[in-house]
Amino acid sequence: MSGLRDITDQAIHDLIANNNFTPAVMAINAAGAATFKTTSAYQYMIDGVFKNKAALAAQAFSAGHAMQTIGVTQYYAVGLDGLGNVTTYQGAEETFLLLGVSTTVPTLPTIPAGICPVGIIKVVATSAAFVPGTTPLDTVGLTVTYFDVSVMPTTPM
Repeated sequence: MSGLRDITDQAIHDLIANNNFTPAVMAINAAGAATFKTTSAYQYMIDGVFKNKAALAAQAFSAGHAMQTIGVTQYYAVGLDGLGNVTTYQGAEETFLLLGVSTTVPTLPTIPAGICPVGIIKVVATSAAFVPGTTPLDTVGLTVTYFDVSVMPTTPM
């Protein structure tokens, strides 16, 4: 009988095997908080096995993310592993020439194998810098948008 073990391409395997089935309504944890939460439980799948996770309360960004400077937009993916541990992944920026003009655009983060993406936090630092895990998500000068996802989207929102 065929199974996930028969899919030898890791990207295709992860796309099929690691999915979120529940929009959990991501949001800031509380006024003045540098943490995020969800308002409902998750039903998700890791390596083809169904998992359940209660709503996330006061989740911090994972350590090691770089400071986001003024004028920069970045995406932070929120993922769950098979044990229900929450991790975040910071996107990057890609610079290319467009009609001879250097153009920089934000990119979505890469999610490692064995992680199910459940949400994306978009932070636009219009007039304030953002330090993940330190700067409150409702700081004046930041525009923060939350997205629930089943798998990682193709392009940034």
